[in-house]
Formats: sequence, C-alpha cells, structure tokens
Amino acid sequence: MKKKLTPKQKLFCKEYLKDLNATQAAIRSGYSKKTAQQIGADNLSKLVIQTEIQKGADKRSKKVEIDADYVLGNIKEIGEHCMKKEDFKETGALKAQELLGKHLLLFPNKHEHSGPGGKPIETVKLDPKLYKQIMKEQEEEDDC
Repeated sequence: MKKKLTPKQKLFCKEYLKDLNATQAAIRSGYSKKTAQQIGADNLSKLVIQTEIQKGADKRSKKVEIDADYVLGNIKEIGEHCMKKEDFKETGALKAQELLGKHLLLFPNKHEHSGPGGKPIETVKLDPKLYKQIMKEQEEEDDC
C-alpha cells in the first residue's frame, strides 16, 4: 500500500525545492524551530518524500528546459572559452574542469575502505583499562 503525504509533508517538499535546505524547509512548513533540523533530516530519509521531491524537481526542470545535458554542455562551453590561449582565464577553466570531473566522479567526496577481499573491516571492542595500558606502552616506545 502506497503511503500518502500529510499536508505538512507536501508543504515541506515544496519548500525544500526552493533552496534545498531541509531545516529551513521544515521551519517554513510549520515544524518547531527546536526540532526542525531533525525533522528535516527524517523527512529526507522517507522514500515517499524523496519521491515527491524528485517529482517536483523533474517538473521544474521540464518547465525551464534545463537538464543535466544542458548544464554539462554549458560548463564544457565555458571551460573551453576560458582555456583559449589568447584569453586564458585560469579560474574559470579550473572551475569548469572541477565541475565536469565531479560529474564524472573523478574526485570522490568520500572513500570507502574495506578489509581483505572487499569484506568489512573487523573491529574489536577494547576494554578502557587495556586501551590506556596500550597507549602508555606506545608512548614509552615513542620516547626512545
């Protein structure tokens, strides 16, 4: 059964699309300022709200005739213009290359780490006393 949005959630989606700020969208939607940050994060984690926000973003993109191809094409064009030898603009050229590189995931924002064979890294819970003892021994070794 498909969940329906409450009127407050619908308003949150509409407000979120204005500036992509979940906390401010929650406040403008009538949620308490004290809980707005948590409510905003909670709302964004709900599939029904994610779907509604995506529908709104798609509708807006269609209305203004802007899509990823349009944006990437403009970035490419600006970058090429900035890199012309007779009118070289380093800042614009670098920014265009950065944006295109991010789109192609050449510069990941986060790095995933794994253990042997791609399996999760094993962790152990250490007794605080044992931890202090190990740290003390480590410091003594470093003093040498």
